[in-house]
Amino acid sequence: MPRPKSTTNDEQNFPLWFNLPRRFYERLAAAHEAFGVSRTKLIMRGLELAIKEEEVKRSGGPPDSKRPVSDESLSDALRRVAEMRWQATSEEERKQVGRKLAEARWGKKRPKKTGKS
Repeated sequence: MPRPKSTTNDEQNFPLWFNLPRRFYERLAAAHEAFGVSRTKLIMRGLELAIKEEEVKRSGGPPDSKRPVSDESLSDALRRVAEMRWQATSEEERKQVGRKLAEARWGKKRPKKTGKS
């Protein structure tokens, strides 16, 4: 069967699996063993995820609701959860938590040493 004419360097190197490093196959086999998913499905799923990631980068927004969570969005979500927690916490409880955190960070106050012994 004749190979189609290629226009890019990647297509000229077809079949691609000859260019993949040994480590790729080792990781693929390890994932196959760990998850019980066929190697073909792992490769296809990886390709799908890579395409979705590029679509998100290019469009500036998610292609669907199953987009990967970025560090910024995770940070914002955690900040909002913390704000809601503190709003539902009494003033006395906030003080207690603050004291415990300060003690954990700085340790209990130690008596100052004087120059005289």
